[in-house]
Amino acid sequence: MASVDASLWWDPFTDLLADLENLSPSSELPISLANKLKENHLWLLNSVSLFKPPSQKSKEALDSQQVQIGSHRLTVQTKFKELALKISSSLFLDEVQSYILVERSCEHDTSDIVALEPLHLVSFFFFIISFFFLLQVIFIQPGYLWHMYIEM
Repeated sequence: MASVDASLWWDPFTDLLADLENLSPSSELPISLANKLKENHLWLLNSVSLFKPPSQKSKEALDSQQVQIGSHRLTVQTKFKELALKISSSLFLDEVQSYILVERSCEHDTSDIVALEPLHLVSFFFFIISFFFLLQVIFIQPGYLWHMYIEM
C-alpha cells in the first residue's frame, strides 16, 4: 500500500453546503455546523490553494491497489486511474487529488450533464468545488471564520 501526504485529502462538502444553505441569517450557528466548520478550517481558510501540483510520488501511489492518505484509505480502481492522470495533466493537479475528484464526480447523479465527456465532467466538478470555496468566502459570516482562525 502506498502512502501520501495527509494534506491531499479533503472531506466532501455536500452536507456542509446543505447546512449553510438552510441556515437562517438571523439564527445562531448550530454546534454541529460549527464543528463541521472547525473540522474543515484549513480548506475553508486556504481555499483552492490546498490543491497541489502534480507529483511523482502521487503518480506512483496510484500504481498501488490502495493509497493511504492520512487516516483515509483510497482503493484505486483502474477505471478511474486513467482519467485521473488526464485530469492531473489538464488541470495541473496532484494525481491523488485528481483521482479523488474523478471518484467523487462519478458518485453524483450527472444525468443533466451526461453529454459531457469524462474530462469535461470532472473539470466541471472541480469548478463546482472551487466555486463553493468562493461562496464561502463571500457569504459565510466572515467574523465567525476569523474568530475560528484566531482560536486555532
